Amino acid sequence: MVSGIVIIGTAPNQLPLADGALCIGGSTQRFPGQSTTAFCAFTYEAGLPVSVTGLTESYFQAWFPDNGGPCGNGSNFSNAVRVTWTP
Repeated sequence: MVSGIVIIGTAPNQLPLADGALCIGGSTQRFPGQSTTAFCAFTYEAGLPVSVTGLTESYFQAWFPDNGGPCGNGSNFSNAVRVTWTP
C-alpha cells in the first residue's frame, strides 16, 4: 500500500513534474489524501469528494511518493484517465 492523492482536471496537459508528468490541466481539484487498497487502487465509497456538476469530460491522475524514481525527486504520477460524463 502507498499513500497519495488523486487530482481531477477539466483538460489534458503534458507538464514534466517530479519523476513523471502531470497530464491534467484546466481547472483542477484535489481529492483528500489516502492510502491505496491491497490492489494499489484508491477507492471513494461515498461518491466523488469533488464536484463534477456541468462537466462533460474530466481527467483523473494519481500523485504518489516514489523514492526509487528515475530522476530521484521522490514522487511520481500514474497515467491519466479521461472520463466522459453522460446525463
